[in-house]
Amino acid sequence: MKPGDEMVDNEEYTVVIVDDEEMVTTSISTLFMLENPEYNILVFNSPSEAVEELRSQEADLVISDYLMPGEMNGVQFLMELKKLQLV
Repeated sequence: MKPGDEMVDNEEYTVVIVDDEEMVTTSISTLFMLENPEYNILVFNSPSEAVEELRSQEADLVISDYLMPGEMNGVQFLMELKKLQLV
């Protein structure tokens, strides 16, 4: 889904959840699945793994932790997606 596109009910959307804490990604993804079982939920505990997957998979919504240890934090992750024109 690109900026300006309208959301249509009953359409399958892809939601990407990125957080270094598995408990957080599990909680958020469970909430989305309960409320919207038709959504495709992708969960990553590493921003670099999410970037690699998003090279071949379009996302309609990205939810990311801000503070993640390691190679990139949440802001750097979103900047990388933007640089690669993945969002």
